[in-house]
Amino acid sequence: MFGDVIYKNYKQEKYIYFLIHCVFALLIIVADQVTKIISNEITKPIILKTAGIHKSVQINEFLNITHVMNRGISFGMFKDSSWNSMIFTIVTCIISMILFYLLYKNRNNRVAVAYSITLAGAIGNLIDRIKLGAVIDFIDTHIGSYHWPSFNIADVAICIGISLLLILESKQHYSNIFSNNKSLL
Repeated sequence: MFGDVIYKNYKQEKYIYFLIHCVFALLIIVADQVTKIISNEITKPIILKTAGIHKSVQINEFLNITHVMNRGISFGMFKDSSWNSMIFTIVTCIISMILFYLLYKNRNNRVAVAYSITLAGAIGNLIDRIKLGAVIDFIDTHIGSYHWPSFNIADVAICIGISLLLILESKQHYSNIFSNNKSLL
């Protein structure tokens, strides 16, 4: 009976953490979509009137706001084929389902945060692909004339989430190595 109570509390706690991480992911998705709507509805017309197509408006010496419809993957790679959008949409759906499952099954809160951030970025870009057939990129960072490819909030989330996963995994890997080496001494 006591074991049932502990297990029931554990399951309830697991679902609460899962829901918190889903809400966190949803907030990132909403932020991404709102910024893309602003880019598409407000910034794009301003850019077209003042700077012309494929141009940008300078915010400061390192940041421009632009409007790019990215039909490829990260940094505009593979954007020239017409079938790419469908393949990227399917792959992103599969990756999102895997991330959702991993988020649901995960028991490590830090890893769950990384999964939820990555999932939010994937879903943010997936919404664009389904809705528009391309992803809206609008942030243009640069140093002088050297520009990083345009990106959006979802791209930032994906980079942060994957970076966190890599850091957490390497931290775990090295702590296992060091704990195994101590036992050899």
